[in-house]
Amino acid sequence: MPSSTSGSTYSFNTTVAPGGILFADPPLATGFIFTASPGSPDFTSVAVTTPLPNTSTLFISFGNETDQVAPGATFTFPDGGVSTFHIFGISPTDVASGADFETKLTFYCSGNVGFTETANPEPGSLALMAIGAFGLWGARRRMRKA
Repeated sequence: MPSSTSGSTYSFNTTVAPGGILFADPPLATGFIFTASPGSPDFTSVAVTTPLPNTSTLFISFGNETDQVAPGATFTFPDGGVSTFHIFGISPTDVASGADFETKLTFYCSGNVGFTETANPEPGSLALMAIGAFGLWGARRRMRKA
């Protein structure tokens, strides 16, 4: 459970044991950005469980690397872990179906863990924002001509 929520960003603060696993059940979105809080252990692995059948092709991006990962498979980061990563490629069809994408995380060491999870906007939301921005631009342009 997140300890706090701000818009599409969820904050987590908890304690993990050595080799402990933490499950985050994110909101429905086409992707997520996970960021460890300063002083928290880094992420060492992630797995995204998906309902079957699904139409998603998942990718994990960190640093300058992007890798495809099979839904349900565990992706292990390089030695020492990473402080931030991005999961993307969740199909809008799966999001629209209400499918549950639970995220399983492990951390570099035990202790107090704090991290945020930010949901990417769905493509439909991005399209609406683009249409709105274009409309505002057009209205402003007409006002200048008048």
